[in-house]
Amino acid sequence: MRGGFLLRVQENTGMRNSLRNLARIGCAEAAEQYDLAFLDVIKDLRHDHIILKNDIKEHRLLCFPAYPGSKISRCEYLSEWDPDSFMIGQ
Repeated sequence: MRGGFLLRVQENTGMRNSLRNLARIGCAEAAEQYDLAFLDVIKDLRHDHIILKNDIKEHRLLCFPAYPGSKISRCEYLSEWDPDSFMIGQ
């Protein structure tokens, strides 16, 4: 499972994996700084073939960046990479 990156773990809010956390996590203070840092990580993981295009739909990554506290750059990046997932609302 790509080094355990997709391994599901129990959290207070339900089952998640590191990929979903990376797409959804936000921070009220310095949110833009965190968003850009997480975006850089997503880009690096894509470059290393740890995150795949199919993951966007399979792990419902586009629903998370739109939540309050998450910034738009991750959502834009993921939707540009797989615009079909964005259009069908996953």
